[in-house]
Amino acid sequence: MTESRIDLMPANPARRLLVEKLASKETDAFGYRRLAEEIAETLRSTQGPFVYAICGSWGSGKSSLLKFLFRELADKEETAPMIVYFNALGSLVHQDLLAALVHRISDQAKAHSTRHNTDTNAASSVFNEEAVKKCIGVLLETGVKATAGTVPLAGFFANLYLQAKAQKDSDLLADPARILTAEKVVRDGFDELSKSIAGTGATAYVFIDELDRCPPKEAVRVIEALKMVFSGPDELARLSEQLNSDENEQLVSHSSPFKYVLAIDEEYITRAFSRQYGLSGREAYSYSTKFIQFRYHFPNKEWRSFLEPIVFGLRDDGHLYPDGTVGCLAEVFLRFGLKNPRDARHVLAYLVTWHYQYYEKYRVKENLSRAADESTIRIRFLALAGYLAVYACLKALFPQFVRPILRRNIFPALVEEQDRMKVCSERLRSSIGPSRDQEVVRTAGLSDLLSRFPSALDAIDEFIKTEAQLSETEWNEARHVVRTSLDDMFGG
Repeated sequence: MTESRIDLMPANPARRLLVEKLASKETDAFGYRRLAEEIAETLRSTQGPFVYAICGSWGSGKSSLLKFLFRELADKEETAPMIVYFNALGSLVHQDLLAALVHRISDQAKAHSTRHNTDTNAASSVFNEEAVKKCIGVLLETGVKATAGTVPLAGFFANLYLQAKAQKDSDLLADPARILTAEKVVRDGFDELSKSIAGTGATAYVFIDELDRCPPKEAVRVIEALKMVFSGPDELARLSEQLNSDENEQLVSHSSPFKYVLAIDEEYITRAFSRQYGLSGREAYSYSTKFIQFRYHFPNKEWRSFLEPIVFGLRDDGHLYPDGTVGCLAEVFLRFGLKNPRDARHVLAYLVTWHYQYYEKYRVKENLSRAADESTIRIRFLALAGYLAVYACLKALFPQFVRPILRRNIFPALVEEQDRMKVCSERLRSSIGPSRDQEVVRTAGLSDLLSRFPSALDAIDEFIKTEAQLSETEWNEARHVVRTSLDDMFGG
């Protein structure tokens, strides 16, 4: 939820409540602290190097979880870990993402050494900076056009070849080994970082966020590099070096201290691999497991703990949110397929806005309280909160259908319909018009909408009738009164 959306509302306690309860960095309504403890234990106990992915759709709370994870890792390791946060989307302004990543890691390595090393001379010369600079320089040179197209060479260094070909650099074309030399410069430079961190006994946790907001080819290139370039030689390569070395020669080797954690939308990354290599979805996922060894998938959200402080806060502000509102809204969120806290904040922002804009203007309290006892009034307000939540979900998740739904009087008329799926489908399809073919309708998400919108309305009926033990006649009367207020607010 953006600040500008909140500012549309008049100054009132509900605005403060939304800012504090919904946008607070410390909010742990979804149990992120517990999830962070579980993930941190896995990261600590698993031998590196590896790539671990925290998988969730956009807006699911991955970045919020990282804040808890940082604290959990920093507080419970004997040797202070080096924690690096790299925002891939924010780093797109640089010439090359990999160069920006190495630069970020080297900066954090120096800062970590300075903070945890009392020997200032040792801290200032923690690694061979010249080697790291050469590494970054090669990445910049070879990464200028790394995502320009499919090439028959390794994606990291293919551009050196492309550049030479474009400039008719006969030396490079005659000596392709220069490309291998460039690769060695990158590996050696990063190895300097790796050895310096390993020498302190610290683990380097590198968190890469927003990679699923980057161009697909950039995302694939970074993920492949983590495994193929920035994790050191694999076990077989190390073993072969030992077998081929002189018996008297002592090979100096170290275990890579790096553990990479990606916060990604798994579907987006799978599509990126599919597009890059022309693979099916299943093949692309299987191929990506070579580079992402471990995955954690966000569990389904438990909305009650998120909704309770909001609903109770609004109730304290003088609005009638009767007992049962939290359960009713949670059921709506579930039936509408709401998965992300970001979408939930949008829904609640709509609800609060409507309450302050429409309740007094259309005399909602008076209309719902007319000729009714306390029990009936409670049922009416409970139904109103549920139906408004359904409409807010519609606006947040399917904004492309809001105008035809209002134009065809589907909401709030659908409140009193019996066969909601049929009525909604017929009216919406007629509003879209015969000129639009089925592919356009499918792309627009009509089928998805029809599987959620009527079902969420049905959920309100089922919840309230069961919770209040109403007869069909009593419930129909309550729905009619509520529908009248909804007509005033949104109908015609």
